[in-house]
Amino acid sequence: MKTSLLSRLSLLGLTLALSSTLAQAQTTFYSEAPIIAKSGYWTLETNPRQQDYTIIRFYNDDHSVLYEERLNGICLNPLKNQATHRRMARMLGTALDQVQRLQANSVVATNVLALNRRYTQRAYASLQ
Repeated sequence: MKTSLLSRLSLLGLTLALSSTLAQAQTTFYSEAPIIAKSGYWTLETNPRQQDYTIIRFYNDDHSVLYEERLNGICLNPLKNQATHRRMARMLGTALDQVQRLQANSVVATNVLALNRRYTQRAYASLQ
């Protein structure tokens, strides 16, 4: 009986020690900063009921539209989870930098990541 009690107490002590270590490991959060354009910003517009398209607009600091693209068949939701939001912010920040650099050129390439992370669509469009 003493052996059983001693083994149960040691198992309980080990469990408590490991649970406190694991609890501390779970509170640690590492995140990388997304690539943010030095100037300008972007917006996403989606129909929440049908979820069959997304419109991406890139603006400069004067709130003028630099570029607009409608993606049919794709509904981007950056609020689904934090990893998707970071990835989308990084990608759209890079695309905004590209739009600003290539504003005088006629072709701009933007990469768009779908929500389910399985499908990536590369859309090429010309500036208007």
